[in-house]
Amino acid sequence: MKAALVILGFSFLSICFFLVHVTIFRMGKVTHAMFALVKIILVLSVIYLALLAITMDKMLLSYDDAAVISMGTLGLFWCMSLTYSILGPVMADRSVSAFLLILLARKKEGTLTKNEIFQKLNPQLVFEKRLMEHADVGAVVVVGEDVSIAPKGRRIALVFEVMLKALRLKENF
Repeated sequence: MKAALVILGFSFLSICFFLVHVTIFRMGKVTHAMFALVKIILVLSVIYLALLAITMDKMLLSYDDAAVISMGTLGLFWCMSLTYSILGPVMADRSVSAFLLILLARKKEGTLTKNEIFQKLNPQLVFEKRLMEHADVGAVVVVGEDVSIAPKGRRIALVFEVMLKALRLKENF
């Protein structure tokens, strides 16, 4: 019964998450998507816990059973929603490879010249977009043609440097 309630709760939270996600992100302009997604996850978690507390007596659950069910459900939900929230947008928005494949797939014959590809994938526009995103979150400061790293940007860069070294990845930039 506990496993069934975990799956039921996880299904409920997942459906709510995707409905709220579609409603907010498809119909309105969201400037800080990651913060909005974390807020959605937190609010849904609180709603779920409130619903579980309200219905606990009716389902004849002890506090221990309710704790196990809620931890299992919320653990699965947080893993799924954060993975989706981080990897989905990063892979779709940041991946030049994915964008290239989409461009080619949209052509009836599936072929573009390199010149057509370079016109669509303008490196300067990609770079400008990333700079503005970094400036919006306070990682860099852009003044005219000068770009300076902010303290927040230094902390983020340190995290990435540690990850590169820990995973023994080459700096291919």
